[in-house]
Amino acid sequence: MSREIGYIGRGNTIRRKLQQDGVDLTEDQQAAVTRVQVLFGDYCIDTDVVADPISYADGVVEFQPGLVTDVAVGDYEARILAFDAVTPQGYAWGQFALEMRAWDACP
Repeated sequence: MSREIGYIGRGNTIRRKLQQDGVDLTEDQQAAVTRVQVLFGDYCIDTDVVADPISYADGVVEFQPGLVTDVAVGDYEARILAFDAVTPQGYAWGQFALEMRAWDACP
């Protein structure tokens, strides 16, 4: 399982390209995705929630886990769900290890 690192309070972006059997989605498949969620621990960020730090375009999910409200330091298993018009319950699209770290700044 691949691993990503998020930094609490920081805007670092994690990018994940949606693939099927190791192959990038076709343009039609990319366009069919209507919503994406990333779940880790008790946290869920959703492209349908305007304030959430996540976006989807052209087969790529970008999110900033460090900007999630009250996110805690720790190791998580992050899961991606992708939705389309004919599958409102969503597809389990993949998972990866996510480590959330504190990253102090100057006062």
